[in-house]
Amino acid sequence: MSDIIDKLLDKIVDVTGILYPFTSTIKNITDNKNELRDLHRELDREYKKNILEGRDLDDFQRAVLISSINQSTKKFYNQVKILNVACNNMNDSADPNLLDDDWLFYFMNKAALISDEQMRNTWGSILAEACDDPKICSKSLINTLSLMNKNHAETFKCICKFRLVNMNIPADDKDRISYYPVIFFGKNAQGYANHGLTNRRILELEHLGLIDLDSNKEFVVYTDLLKLRDRKNSVEIIGDGKVEIGNITFTYDGFLLQKIIENYYDSKIMDFNIQVWCHKGYQVYRNGKKQNGE
Repeated sequence: MSDIIDKLLDKIVDVTGILYPFTSTIKNITDNKNELRDLHRELDREYKKNILEGRDLDDFQRAVLISSINQSTKKFYNQVKILNVACNNMNDSADPNLLDDDWLFYFMNKAALISDEQMRNTWGSILAEACDDPKICSKSLINTLSLMNKNHAETFKCICKFRLVNMNIPADDKDRISYYPVIFFGKNAQGYANHGLTNRRILELEHLGLIDLDSNKEFVVYTDLLKLRDRKNSVEIIGDGKVEIGNITFTYDGFLLQKIIENYYDSKIMDFNIQVWCHKGYQVYRNGKKQNGE
């Protein structure tokens, strides 16, 4: 694993031009914020000295240059913390050489601005996953992530509680959206609000481009037989050419992001969905047993 981490750090240095001494002992540095700052200050000390002693600079120019260095300290800290998360989450099969140079350069530049620890964990997980599957995150998703705050992240995680995988789509088909957040928002808005899914929060995720929302009618999957499953149940829904799956769907960027969100199970969620489908007149089978919607 240490060889894989070294390859990732070497590639980041080569692609981004970050000249600081990244090593496989990066965790020992990032565990102590003061040590990291001391390292960075030591590297910048001579440069600052040259600025202060520069005869061709006025006071304003000196202040601007020193301010930019201080900002770079914080950016460097954010980048290293995200790298630490990535290094701790990479699989043995990871290959940093799979990372596209332009993608990595864009990722690291945006990562420099992520100060929230929870969001840094998400960024680090994505970088680790990208070393296995470079298509796990698009540039547009990187941009969206840079705009997300903690509330956005919590709302998106909440939506992922309601997702089901479409078993009609082969697991190796990575270009089609195979997960649906089955949320019948129009049927029980208050119930979903109790889970933290208010109309305002949902709209914010739609504006970020992670979900599509239609409060007036439901999205459909065009099929006579839709097979879905969660962690503990398989469900077969027999429709008349189409099956309604609620008021929210993932965009492709949302579909990519949900892949790193941990699985969640709540039997009440499946119970409610089955009840709605039965009331719509579909034939519903849960783990092979026909349901009556009661």
